[in-house]
Amino acid sequence: RSTYPKFDSMLIATVPDVKPFQLVVELKRWGQSIKTLSFDDCYLEGKTFSLDANGVAVTDYTFTATRLREE
Repeated sequence: RSTYPKFDSMLIATVPDVKPFQLVVELKRWGQSIKTLSFDDCYLEGKTFSLDANGVAVTDYTFTATRLREE
């Protein structure tokens, strides 16, 4: 199971229902915000899931974006 069910629902949407979204990422160092990145007009392309030997699960989402802005 994903840590973000909304992304999972986007991956199984039918073609007419696919809509772009914006992803905003805040980068921090020692709890202080360093910069904010905005990915515009994103589309999800895929998802991978892995489980390491220690039982830690990792979910990776692949997406495209038409523009990346630093705010």
